[in-house]
Amino acid sequence: MTQKELNKQLVSASQEDNTDRIKELFKAGANLNAYDKYGITALMYAAESNYIKTVRTLISLGADVNFRNSKNTQTALMQAAWDNHIKITKLLLDHDADPNTRDKYGRTALIYACNAGHTETARLLLGYGADPNIRDKNGGTALIRASINGHIEVIKLLVDSYADIGTKNEKGLTALDILKTHYPEQYKKLLQNKIKETRKRILKKEDSTENLKNVPDYDI
Repeated sequence: MTQKELNKQLVSASQEDNTDRIKELFKAGANLNAYDKYGITALMYAAESNYIKTVRTLISLGADVNFRNSKNTQTALMQAAWDNHIKITKLLLDHDADPNTRDKYGRTALIYACNAGHTETARLLLGYGADPNIRDKNGGTALIRASINGHIEVIKLLVDSYADIGTKNEKGLTALDILKTHYPEQYKKLLQNKIKETRKRILKKEDSTENLKNVPDYDI
């Protein structure tokens, strides 16, 4: 079997979730990072299809978790985050997938997750060091992309994770500008929640201050 045929069959085996066949082809000399005419590798197909066993097998054999699609420069992590495959996203991150890699559009895995409204996937990426303030080629951040699609829970998560609410896109609009214009009810709800949270923090601080005043002076 030629190298080209081995590589082709490896990619096909990943689409079929066939880990035994993948191991056989690897032993026969198949390239784990080979890609098809669409620029997609075995790992990328497995990540997209939520085949966690195949993803784990490919990683254990030495597949490059940061390998990029030859067409759009996306990674397996971006695909997993976009499709909300949380277990695979974590598995890739645990094996040093870079959450801040950008594709040809300047988008990261976090931007894809937030654009699609995947709150828990976004939370996971942030926990592994994803930068919420990276901008794509249109000036959009994860926060701006979430606002465009009205994903209020993702917006709250990003704001709590120190996403810059003052960043403007190519049209000069911030995430809050976009949310206020296209999703006024969500905008109102966000503000109300933030006001409540601020009041709670103030009350908590006041309580702490009052308690300190009532601490007995033992140095008498």
